[in-house]
Amino acid sequence: MFAADGPELTLEQAISVGLKTNPDIIAADRQLAAARTRVNQAIDQGHPTVSFNSMVSGSNADVGQPPPNSESFGTMQNSIVVPLPIGRKPHLAVVQASAQMDASAAQYAGVRTAVVNGIITAFYDLLRKQALLRDAEFVQSEAQRQLDEARLRNNAGDVPELDVLRSEIPVSTAQASVLQAQSDADIANQALNAALGRDLDTPFTAQDAGSLPDLSSVTEADVRLRAQQRATDVLVAKSKIAEEDAALVSSKLWREPQLSLQAIDARSGDVTGFYRLDSIQASVTIPLSDGGLGRDQGREAQAAGDQAKQQLASALLAASAAASASYRTAISARLQTDAAKQAMDIAQSAYDKVVIGYHNGLFPLTDVLSAQSALISTKSTYTQDFYNAQVASALLEVLIGSAVSPGGVR
Repeated sequence: MFAADGPELTLEQAISVGLKTNPDIIAADRQLAAARTRVNQAIDQGHPTVSFNSMVSGSNADVGQPPPNSESFGTMQNSIVVPLPIGRKPHLAVVQASAQMDASAAQYAGVRTAVVNGIITAFYDLLRKQALLRDAEFVQSEAQRQLDEARLRNNAGDVPELDVLRSEIPVSTAQASVLQAQSDADIANQALNAALGRDLDTPFTAQDAGSLPDLSSVTEADVRLRAQQRATDVLVAKSKIAEEDAALVSSKLWREPQLSLQAIDARSGDVTGFYRLDSIQASVTIPLSDGGLGRDQGREAQAAGDQAKQQLASALLAASAAASASYRTAISARLQTDAAKQAMDIAQSAYDKVVIGYHNGLFPLTDVLSAQSALISTKSTYTQDFYNAQVASALLEVLIGSAVSPGGVR
């Protein structure tokens, strides 16, 4: 089995590895980096720019007041143009880009959370399958011990041959169960490696997390509130509303004037005029009509903003429902685990007493086999319920942000 060969790996270490190597995380990080760049681009567009223009021409002219009657001359004009961003539009462009970046950041956090949840589920599933394998091996050893004892007692004449035959059945069944449990554990090991984004056959040993966490201080109302504050869809919808609000305001500013400064140096070979002329100009452009573009852009922004508000309401409701489901699943799983533990302890006690009674001739072998079957069943149920509770508790902690991992997922 792969899980028994490599270095020990805790859940926190597994999450740390996954956040560095999972390809979904890497892709989401690149998307967020692109969004940050767009914010910088919007900021840069609000800075003054400088352009240089040079124009050279040749002319032939008739002179109105000779001499001379005509002339040929060249002209060169160099100019530096500096458009000056004014008004609110440059700032609103930055607001829109920042809102888009916030949405990308929320999506990035959502991907991280999804990856962490996948690692948690795979990690505890591996621990569950390993525990079930140990249970199967325990059953096999108990069945073999029972068979060996039946053979000894049959040879001594204490029990009939039928007891030996009956004892052979659990041994064969247990051997098959061990093989199946071994295969299930190997598959779970590969599934965890896949969740971590690494080679499926990477060896490691998963360290058991121990006892269940205490959730007594967590309330359903608090879980709902924190989920609403952290849910990806909620944060994305809020960012979209901010983006469209800025777009709506920007669409109403189409009449904002445009200002530019220009320095001109003109030199000419015209003997009848200036041979050099230096000028500084200020140019103001005031749009008189945009053909209805601003109005239509405003309508689009208004519609998109209304849509985002409805998406926010839906996301808040979904976050609350998911939080309540996660909370109740964790609490219910804990109660089921406690009940399963009690049932297993009772089955263990009953099995021990029946075995003692069988050794003393008080119970037949069929009672031992029945008690053993009940113990096996309760052990399996407890193992399943225990790790289900571990998963539910860990996912709840990620949801409300109380689970701390080396990768920064809260």
